[in-house]
Amino acid sequence: MSLRNYIVVTILVVGCTFVISKWQEKRGTLEILKVFFQVVVFFVAVVGGVFLLAKVLAHFGIAQSGFFI
Repeated sequence: MSLRNYIVVTILVVGCTFVISKWQEKRGTLEILKVFFQVVVFFVAVVGGVFLLAKVLAHFGIAQSGFFI
């Protein structure tokens, strides 16, 4: 992955964290950190799910190996 992708993902995670924190009216540092970790876990779950789906599709011959959605 290139540096640009890391920067975009970082900005996206931090942006989502602040939007959700404002929406849920979280003000404390610990509350915002909880939201941050929830956002990170969500993104990891989504990316992991996409990779898992690609592996399953490749295993059953529906997609080629190295297939990425």
